[in-house]
Amino acid sequence: LNFSPSSSACIKWVIKSSAGLFLFSLTVFIGLRHEVGGDWDIYLYDFNKNLEYFNIWEFAYVRDFGYEFLSYICYNLGIGIHGLNFLCAVFFVYVLNEFSKHISSNVWLTFVISFPYIIIVVFMGFTRQGIAMSFILLSLIAIKDKKLFYYTCFTFLALLFHKSAAIIIPIIFLTFFHINIKKLIVFLILVFFSYLLIYPEISRITAGYLSNNSKYVSNGVYYRLFLNILSGFIFIIFYKHIKFNNNFDKLIILIFVLNLILTYFSFSYSTLVDRIIIYFTFIQLIVLSRIYLINPKYTIYFNFIVILIYLSLFVIWLNFSNHSYAWIPYKNILLNHH
Repeated sequence: LNFSPSSSACIKWVIKSSAGLFLFSLTVFIGLRHEVGGDWDIYLYDFNKNLEYFNIWEFAYVRDFGYEFLSYICYNLGIGIHGLNFLCAVFFVYVLNEFSKHISSNVWLTFVISFPYIIIVVFMGFTRQGIAMSFILLSLIAIKDKKLFYYTCFTFLALLFHKSAAIIIPIIFLTFFHINIKKLIVFLILVFFSYLLIYPEISRITAGYLSNNSKYVSNGVYYRLFLNILSGFIFIIFYKHIKFNNNFDKLIILIFVLNLILTYFSFSYSTLVDRIIIYFTFIQLIVLSRIYLINPKYTIYFNFIVILIYLSLFVIWLNFSNHSYAWIPYKNILLNHH
């Protein structure tokens, strides 16, 4: 179809406006939720109590310095936990959109893939890890563009929001770096910083995640491992069609192998593995949003299959998960939640 210049401009404006409205609506949906999410009560308690111990100058905090520093600002501004969640949601939605544009022309499909787990479970349940994951996505964009300084800054910030982000540091180093003195120094600094953050909590981590009497069990870890592994298999099988021709290829294959290894440990340490693979779920965003490249003539069919898979997973989680009750019914401060 041939459109006049004015019609084309109008269509572009409608598409851009629709995208903006969607991103804004998603931000409101995530950020202004009320009593929604598996750890809502814990986050609310921490917001009101942890700041008693917070000291920016002494680097004193209870859980994660970056999140508590942001909480400290929101608390003193008087915008409460809803304001904090909204600021986090603005950042997360922006990053997810930017990451999507860097890896695929199927940006909207990336959001579909993200919705059941990354958006609903992680970011609306584990906000600190959601922010840490957002910084990791920014660090991947930076290292892909060979911007070592920005990669370092984003990785530092990820660690400040959740220590578990340290898992991704050696993985990125192995896939993106050709070893030289400057890059080795950056790697060692990040490892040392991770050690300083993690060491004081070794006993808690061991008791909570590695002991035989651990109270944490994550039954959903097997579904998430399966999706990561499936994405890796698809990437390898159809490598010729969906490869990047850069270090992203090595990263995806390494993540795939690590998920295979973690499957073995998941039977004994399901929650520990579940927390680690949060940072590996971007393999689904990268591979499945590009699956149409196998044969672009059938793009609509590939997209439909991906949508059907994630819609099915969401419905199954909503109806059969042990913890989905924490998200139901959905409440928002803009609605009547009393």
